[in-house]
Amino acid sequence: MKKETELMPDNAHRSRDHYEGFPRERRFHLILAQACDDCHTLKARTVRRIIAHIDPAFVQGLFKPRPCVRLLRYIGCGCEQDPCPDGDPFFRVGRLYRSIDFNGATYTIRGYKRGKERIGFAYFEYIGEPVGRKRAKGTRNGH
Repeated sequence: MKKETELMPDNAHRSRDHYEGFPRERRFHLILAQACDDCHTLKARTVRRIIAHIDPAFVQGLFKPRPCVRLLRYIGCGCEQDPCPDGDPFFRVGRLYRSIDFNGATYTIRGYKRGKERIGFAYFEYIGEPVGRKRAKGTRNGH
């Protein structure tokens, strides 16, 4: 079996653990990566359907957006142009942004498209929680 970092989506191994507080989404991505490594034509929805037949509770609420305020550094798409010609001018490489929520794959970002659009976590380095942010006792990232 491949190392966990080899199974993660692009850029995931460079960041602090985006999956912190999202263990089922982490597990799903590992399963998906292995399945796609074995069969390149598989799609995420097919893998999810297969898992649902075996363990319906596992997919219940999977990738549902949950409040998750994090400090993120935009690292871009990897095209080495800033701003990226195909990206949104809102984001600049190296700048810090604050998430509103996370679903285990994508964030909504404060100030970006009024919180109505999502962007993949592979574009960000997870720095930590914003300074001065209090979280509920016994929780991680407000979960």
